Amino acid sequence: MNTNEAAPAPQSNQTPRIKANRRIARFAALIAASLFVALLLLELIQWTLWPAAHPLRRRPGPAVFTFQTDGRLLPGISGETHFTTESHGLRYPREIAVPKPPGIYRIFCVGGSTTECTYLDDADAWPARVESALRSRFAGRAIEVINAGFSGLTSADHVEQIEEQLLPMEPDCIVLMAGMNDHIRRNSLAEPAGRSWSKLAIDYSMTVRRLVPAWRAIGGDTGGDGSYAMDASGEIYRRLRAESAATPVATDTREFDALPDPLPYFERNIARIADVCRDRGVTLVLATHPTIYSELTQGDMESLLWMKAILEVGGAQAPMAWHVAEMKRLNDRTRRFAREHGLILIEADAALPKSSEVFYDDCHLNIAGSRLLGDMVTDELEPLVRK
Repeated sequence: MNTNEAAPAPQSNQTPRIKANRRIARFAALIAASLFVALLLLELIQWTLWPAAHPLRRRPGPAVFTFQTDGRLLPGISGETHFTTESHGLRYPREIAVPKPPGIYRIFCVGGSTTECTYLDDADAWPARVESALRSRFAGRAIEVINAGFSGLTSADHVEQIEEQLLPMEPDCIVLMAGMNDHIRRNSLAEPAGRSWSKLAIDYSMTVRRLVPAWRAIGGDTGGDGSYAMDASGEIYRRLRAESAATPVATDTREFDALPDPLPYFERNIARIADVCRDRGVTLVLATHPTIYSELTQGDMESLLWMKAILEVGGAQAPMAWHVAEMKRLNDRTRRFAREHGLILIEADAALPKSSEVFYDDCHLNIAGSRLLGDMVTDELEPLVRK
């Protein structure tokens, strides 16, 4: 026997184990791929046939929020006011029937907090005043003017709001007043780099949107929209105004001119809204966005301001003249778009006095301002209702 001949190596039991592991890995990959395809199909079906409203842009409802306002903080508003929502989270004292019953002429007023009229009582908000006035002028006619304003929304948000929430509710007319939030939130145009994964998931996944209310209910969170709008007394204005007063004013506007320009996005979003309204047979009415901003705004009026300091660059805020010019650009684009497309235009910015007699801060209306705007909108809408 040749002792130098190598003995046969014992058969390894690793080969069957490796094969088994590979089979498990392939099976797990197949399951994961199947789940991914199923979730993708579910998303496509929901986006196409069953869209869900954005849960971060929806108030609870039906609900009644009570505010105790102070005329020293909010000139032109004082005492107890009420903010009522129906089941869709829109500011309206009655349930909005879907599908719409025959014979109702339904108008939605779309905008940010200047439309929402947060601290005004339900009856004093300008959309409610429009409804009351139109019903008085057309006795016996079923007319609904629904406040779809929501604090902080930009024109891009309004596209989503109109397409996903309002159009299924069968409007006859939409009154859109936008521009201010596009101006002061222009830094959001540089997103989504700075947005959290959770917010991105909510923005782009209908499934996640539907899970959010359940998650909030489990956690006991049934509060409002999460913004300053639910501050019951408006006390936050003291801090906001103090911060604005402590923020120095820049000596030139070069750094502010370098910020993202909202104008192209604004026009694109207005065009998109006009297109979907036309395709659905909905009359679109545009309004310029009113502000108190003027190169003459100073003294007591200037002490009311806080929003312009949101656009802080290098520890400084832009001079008033820059804000005036930028809002003029946006409002001029609204004017031009209305003229070129034959839309009714409500000249809210030009008609409302730039005074604390109608504004309690940069752009929010007190009772007198809401009354003036409501009368103006009523006059423009009357011919539409009369048809």
